[in-house]
Amino acid sequence: MATWKDIPGYEGLYEASDGGSIVSCNNQRRTFKVQYHNEKGYLKVDLWKDGKRKHWKVSRLIALTFLPENQDPEYLTDVHHKDEDKDNNRDTNLEWCPHDENVRYSTKKRK
Repeated sequence: MATWKDIPGYEGLYEASDGGSIVSCNNQRRTFKVQYHNEKGYLKVDLWKDGKRKHWKVSRLIALTFLPENQDPEYLTDVHHKDEDKDNNRDTNLEWCPHDENVRYSTKKRK
């Protein structure tokens, strides 16, 4: 059974599941948000608030919602997929990491 939580900054508007899904919450009804791949292969969604749209990586929304508070937000800036699968946005597959470390992971995979 999935665990659902409000997405920080979008409370009452959108929820995320620990399995990597995003829903909009309108009148007690959940509607799954369509996820799409960006040019680098990451899943993204568009969230609206106060009439403004923002594009988000699903992995970042799941990390913001489910991973413990980032102890050093200036240092641990990126969300890393532990199994290197950009489609696997389960909370157990994500971790905060420094940008340079995340780049090293991606260059290892390309070699």
